[in-house]
Amino acid sequence: MMHRLSAVLLLLPTHASADLLVAARTIPARTVIVADDLRFEPDASVATQDPGQVVGLEASVTIYSGQPIKRDALRSPARVERNEMVKLIYRSGLVEIVAEGRALARGAAGERIRVMNNASKATVLGEVLADGTILVAGS
Repeated sequence: MMHRLSAVLLLLPTHASADLLVAARTIPARTVIVADDLRFEPDASVATQDPGQVVGLEASVTIYSGQPIKRDALRSPARVERNEMVKLIYRSGLVEIVAEGRALARGAAGERIRVMNNASKATVLGEVLADGTILVAGS
Protein backbone atom coordinates (compact mmCIF):
# COMPACT_ATOMS: atom_id res chain seq x y z
CA MET A 1 0.00 0.00 0.00
CA MET A 2 2.85 2.39 0.77
CA HIS A 3 4.26 1.93 -2.74
CA ARG A 4 0.84 2.69 -4.22
CA LEU A 5 0.55 5.87 -2.11
CA SER A 6 4.01 6.97 -3.21
CA ALA A 7 3.11 6.34 -6.85
CA VAL A 8 -0.08 8.38 -6.49
CA LEU A 9 1.80 11.27 -4.90
CA LEU A 10 4.27 11.27 -7.78
CA LEU A 11 1.36 11.76 -10.17
CA LEU A 12 0.30 15.00 -8.49
CA PRO A 13 1.42 18.10 -10.38
CA THR A 14 4.55 19.76 -9.11
CA HIS A 15 4.04 23.00 -7.27
CA ALA A 16 5.94 26.11 -6.27
CA SER A 17 6.73 26.80 -2.63
CA ALA A 18 3.99 29.49 -2.49
CA ASP A 19 1.15 27.20 -3.59
CA LEU A 20 -1.85 26.32 -1.45
CA LEU A 21 -3.32 22.82 -1.42
CA VAL A 22 -7.07 23.04 -2.19
CA ALA A 23 -9.92 20.69 -3.02
CA ALA A 24 -10.16 19.95 -6.75
CA ARG A 25 -13.84 19.03 -6.32
CA THR A 26 -16.46 19.11 -3.59
CA ILE A 27 -15.54 16.40 -1.10
CA PRO A 28 -18.56 15.28 0.94
CA ALA A 29 -18.12 14.53 4.63
CA ARG A 30 -17.05 10.90 5.32
CA THR A 31 -15.21 10.68 1.98
CA VAL A 32 -11.67 9.29 2.00
CA ILE A 33 -9.36 11.74 0.19
CA VAL A 34 -7.47 10.53 -2.89
CA ALA A 35 -4.83 12.35 -4.95
CA ASP A 36 -7.36 13.29 -7.67
CA ASP A 37 -9.29 15.30 -5.05
CA LEU A 38 -6.38 17.72 -4.59
CA ARG A 39 -4.86 20.54 -6.60
CA PHE A 40 -2.52 23.46 -5.99
CA GLU A 41 -3.39 27.14 -6.43
CA PRO A 42 -0.98 30.06 -6.21
CA ASP A 43 -1.06 31.77 -2.84
CA ALA A 44 1.88 33.81 -1.64
CA SER A 45 0.49 34.17 1.88
CA VAL A 46 0.33 30.49 2.84
CA ALA A 47 3.10 27.90 3.08
CA THR A 48 2.86 24.71 1.02
CA GLN A 49 1.07 21.69 2.44
CA ASP A 50 2.23 18.16 1.78
CA PRO A 51 -0.38 15.99 -0.02
CA GLY A 52 1.09 12.98 1.79
CA GLN A 53 -0.42 14.38 5.00
CA VAL A 54 -4.00 14.35 3.67
CA VAL A 55 -4.27 11.47 1.16
CA GLY A 56 -5.97 8.54 2.87
CA LEU A 57 -7.70 10.65 5.53
CA GLU A 58 -11.46 11.19 5.65
CA ALA A 59 -13.21 14.55 5.34
CA SER A 60 -15.12 15.23 8.58
CA VAL A 61 -17.06 18.08 6.93
CA THR A 62 -17.86 18.94 3.33
CA ILE A 63 -14.89 20.62 1.64
CA TYR A 64 -16.00 22.63 -1.38
CA SER A 65 -14.07 22.90 -4.62
CA GLY A 66 -11.35 25.56 -4.33
CA GLN A 67 -11.43 25.55 -0.51
CA PRO A 68 -8.11 25.04 1.27
CA ILE A 69 -7.61 21.58 2.78
CA LYS A 70 -7.37 22.20 6.53
CA ARG A 71 -6.10 19.51 8.90
CA ASP A 72 -8.91 20.12 11.38
CA ALA A 73 -11.44 19.15 8.65
CA LEU A 74 -9.84 15.70 8.32
CA ARG A 75 -9.78 12.57 10.45
CA SER A 76 -8.70 8.96 10.25
CA PRO A 77 -11.15 6.96 8.13
CA ALA A 78 -13.87 5.10 10.02
CA ARG A 79 -13.35 1.34 10.34
CA VAL A 80 -16.76 0.73 11.92
CA GLU A 81 -20.11 2.25 10.97
CA ARG A 82 -23.03 2.74 13.36
CA ASN A 83 -25.28 -0.36 13.53
CA GLU A 84 -22.61 -2.51 11.86
CA MET A 85 -22.20 -6.06 13.15
CA VAL A 86 -18.75 -6.36 14.73
CA LYS A 87 -16.59 -8.93 16.47
CA LEU A 88 -16.03 -8.19 20.17
CA ILE A 89 -12.92 -9.47 21.89
CA TYR A 90 -12.76 -9.42 25.67
CA ARG A 91 -9.29 -10.10 27.09
CA SER A 92 -8.28 -10.49 30.70
CA GLY A 93 -4.91 -12.07 31.33
CA LEU A 94 -4.80 -15.36 29.42
CA VAL A 95 -8.58 -15.50 28.99
CA GLU A 96 -10.08 -14.33 25.69
CA ILE A 97 -13.79 -14.34 24.90
CA VAL A 98 -15.08 -13.58 21.39
CA ALA A 99 -18.67 -12.44 20.82
CA GLU A 100 -20.75 -10.70 18.21
CA GLY A 101 -21.99 -7.18 18.76
CA ARG A 102 -23.58 -4.17 17.10
CA ALA A 103 -21.70 -0.86 16.95
CA LEU A 104 -23.68 1.96 18.55
CA ALA A 105 -21.41 4.61 17.03
CA ARG A 106 -19.10 5.18 14.10
CA GLY A 107 -15.38 4.93 14.86
CA ALA A 108 -11.88 5.03 13.44
CA ALA A 109 -9.00 2.81 14.53
CA GLY A 110 -7.91 3.78 18.03
CA GLU A 111 -11.21 5.41 19.00
CA ARG A 112 -13.38 4.09 21.81
CA ILE A 113 -17.03 3.47 20.95
CA ARG A 114 -20.07 1.88 22.61
CA VAL A 115 -21.07 -1.57 21.37
CA MET A 116 -24.03 -3.77 22.31
CA ASN A 117 -23.25 -7.46 22.90
CA ASN A 118 -25.87 -9.32 20.84
CA ALA A 119 -26.11 -12.30 23.24
CA SER A 120 -26.39 -10.44 26.54
CA LYS A 121 -27.74 -7.09 25.23
CA ALA A 122 -25.19 -5.43 27.51
CA THR A 123 -23.57 -2.21 26.29
CA VAL A 124 -19.78 -2.12 26.55
CA LEU A 125 -17.08 0.38 25.65
CA GLY A 126 -14.26 -0.82 23.44
CA GLU A 127 -11.42 0.29 21.21
CA VAL A 128 -11.77 0.01 17.44
CA LEU A 129 -8.88 -1.98 15.98
CA ALA A 130 -7.53 -1.49 12.44
CA ASP A 131 -9.49 -4.50 11.15
CA GLY A 132 -12.81 -3.25 12.62
CA THR A 133 -12.74 -5.62 15.61
CA ILE A 134 -13.67 -4.07 18.96
CA LEU A 135 -11.31 -4.79 21.86
CA VAL A 136 -12.99 -4.69 25.25
CA ALA A 137 -10.27 -4.55 27.88
CA GLY A 138 -10.53 -6.77 30.94
CA SER A 139 -9.74 -5.79 34.49
